[in-house]
Amino acid sequence: MLGIERNTGAAVDDWLQFVQRATRALTTPVGTRQKRPFYGSLIPQLLGQNHR
Repeated sequence: MLGIERNTGAAVDDWLQFVQRATRALTTPVGTRQKRPFYGSLIPQLLGQNHR
C-alpha cells in the first residue's frame, strides 16, 4: 500500500507508512484527538517521570 510522507509529501511504501503511523500513535497522548478518545498511548505522560 502506498501512502504519503507527512513532512515532505513524498510517496512511501508499506514499511515506511507503518513506521509513520506507529510513531504518530505512540507519540499522541490518549484523549487529545476529537472523536477518537481512545486513540494514542500513555508514553507521552510517562516521559520525564521517575520509575523504579
